[in-house]
Amino acid sequence: MVHPLSPQRGAAPWTRYWATGALSSLPEVYGDPTEGPPAAVWRRELASLGDRARILDLGCGNGAVALLAAHTAAGRGVYWEIHGVDLAAIDPARAVSGRYRDAVSGVTFHPATPMSATPFAGGYFDLVTGQFAIEYGDPPRVLAEVSRVLRPGGRAAFVVHLRESAVVATARVELAQLEEVLAPGAVLDLTVVPAPDARAAAEYYPSQDWFSLLRVPAPDHFPGTGADGNGISPAIESQGAWISGVVNTDGCTGCHQLGNKATREIPAAFADFESHVEAWDRRIKSGQAGINMDRRLDQVGRQPALAMYGDWTDRIAAGEYPETAPARPQGVERNVVVSLWDWAEPEAYMHDLISADKRNPSVNANGPVYGAAENSADYMPALDPGKHEASKIALEVRDPNTPTTASTPPLMSSPYWGGAVIWDSQSNAHSFAMDGRARVWIAARVRPPETPAFCQEGSDHPSARAFPIARSN
Repeated sequence: MVHPLSPQRGAAPWTRYWATGALSSLPEVYGDPTEGPPAAVWRRELASLGDRARILDLGCGNGAVALLAAHTAAGRGVYWEIHGVDLAAIDPARAVSGRYRDAVSGVTFHPATPMSATPFAGGYFDLVTGQFAIEYGDPPRVLAEVSRVLRPGGRAAFVVHLRESAVVATARVELAQLEEVLAPGAVLDLTVVPAPDARAAAEYYPSQDWFSLLRVPAPDHFPGTGADGNGISPAIESQGAWISGVVNTDGCTGCHQLGNKATREIPAAFADFESHVEAWDRRIKSGQAGINMDRRLDQVGRQPALAMYGDWTDRIAAGEYPETAPARPQGVERNVVVSLWDWAEPEAYMHDLISADKRNPSVNANGPVYGAAENSADYMPALDPGKHEASKIALEVRDPNTPTTASTPPLMSSPYWGGAVIWDSQSNAHSFAMDGRARVWIAARVRPPETPAFCQEGSDHPSARAFPIARSN
């Protein structure tokens, strides 16, 4: 079994972790880079450096060691050239907050850079550091790179996990427990503990129960009277149209599970706003979909929509909760067993999935399930529920110049992913069909939007004469 943060899983888990703004991999113990035993080690190493020293921090994350160095240089009134490299897509300028935010500008960070292949000239650095870093790479190759970039007489210092350390011992126990729990056919002996009160019990209610607390504008607010009236677009002619276009299918719940803990509460990253209305205005600008969410509110009526969602989370923060408990399973409902599998990656989302021919549901019985990751990834995730195996089927485009969603950066940083560009898809796989032989047919993009000449105005093709098309998606 592979540990969730093992280098065998690549940089993605660490990208997600550093996007939270943590300054170390053990924030509960070493959350402040100027305090604790590691900081004492680094102060000793930094003490002998003079003006114009060059420092390289390996596996830097959000810069615990590098920021301590910048803080120290500022305190001593000297200039140090400080670099930090990390294989993850780090972005400390977006992620780091609080007292060390100003120190970020004193460090040059190099995301997506392996410790064993840095972009620096040989003999460039006076000091190379690493805090709980080199053991996550290939130590022989990393140390060879350290030897290459150090100047003659330069120093290298590393804080690492010892084999007999509490961290390693705990990790071994946790991995053994995970292997036991995740083994096919494993029996879990769970202990049920009653909730202490109704409010605590509600934390486990379905998302829709919490979402039912939303108060939509009353029917007499429609049709909307525009910017000079109630702020709702005149195109929204009824309360039903508002629910459809702002709340449900064509609105937020088309992509988000509104009512879950992540949406019914305001993330800590937005806690400094004076009101939940302002927090929601910032929230909907997050990530690569931010531009679409932001435009949607302008189309329907920004302020009424923000007021609706702000009121919802305001009341929940004040203690409101769904007071009617959902019905417990009855009769044969108690025999239902739900099996859950992970597939794809946390950065991906599923727009669609298919497991059978809709004309004949017996086709592909107990066979693989296929997903469409749309804007998020250029592969089709597949899950074989019988073998408990998840896989990826690469999707290729015909034209290498086909646009990619990676070209659309986040409108603003995400409270979960920071400024990382997590979506990268040329194919934009969207909808599925399965035929009688269990073959999957996908609606996907294979070329740039400009159509071939025979489709356009001036072509003698009968279809182009009737309906010339210059661009398509």
